Amino acid sequence: MIEGRDDFDYSRHAVFCAFGFTYLGAFQYWLYNIKFTQWCGSITARVGHIGTAPVKVAIDQLLQYVLGDAGIYIRGHESCAVHESI
Repeated sequence: MIEGRDDFDYSRHAVFCAFGFTYLGAFQYWLYNIKFTQWCGSITARVGHIGTAPVKVAIDQLLQYVLGDAGIYIRGHESCAVHESI
């Protein structure tokens, strides 16, 4: 195994797959294809996709990462550390 363990943690693997499906699959599809189109539609209409791209990157990096992804990572990292210490 990659981690050097002899056993396979099925519950950890299931949580990883569920997170990947819901967040990376369903949520990001909704965010990037539906919400960004709604939020940036007026900018795209005025200046085209070249003007919309920097706004989408700013929303993604400043709002979504700082408020969303970093918080999920920190909470997940803390819960794994608590789980392993038990």
